[in-house]
Amino acid sequence: MYIKILKIMKKFQIIFIVFTILQSFTILTMGNNVFADGSVFDDIIDSGKKWTEMGENSADNSEIDIDEIWEPMLQIAKALTIVGFVVVIVKAMLLIPSLKGDSPREQKEAKQKIVEFVVIAVLLAGSYKIWAFLLEMLDKLAEASDIQ
Repeated sequence: MYIKILKIMKKFQIIFIVFTILQSFTILTMGNNVFADGSVFDDIIDSGKKWTEMGENSADNSEIDIDEIWEPMLQIAKALTIVGFVVVIVKAMLLIPSLKGDSPREQKEAKQKIVEFVVIAVLLAGSYKIWAFLLEMLDKLAEASDIQ
């Protein structure tokens, strides 16, 4: 089985090398084409400017109610937090019997799992504070960008 995996990896390596050579050849041949008049790039720039102007005009004309946006997001966040706490409780119930392992190796593995469990539980319990901190930082960033 190990030999089959090596053969498959060798085939992928050859395909990757051929693809890289073809891509390099394509880049080198396309690099010799020169657009003297620049009309292609002007069209791209003009369409980009039109697109940003449309976005600015529609943003200026619309009234966005933040409460309407946040209400469904808060409901989803609450539901996910409840699911997270249920998972933590189930995981705790599954970890308790593993603490009674007879061999030192089993006890060591159980202690490692407990450390991971505690980290996850702390992150879940602090998720609201972490989310509030991130929102506060993003608000400050948005205010700073509006000032400049």
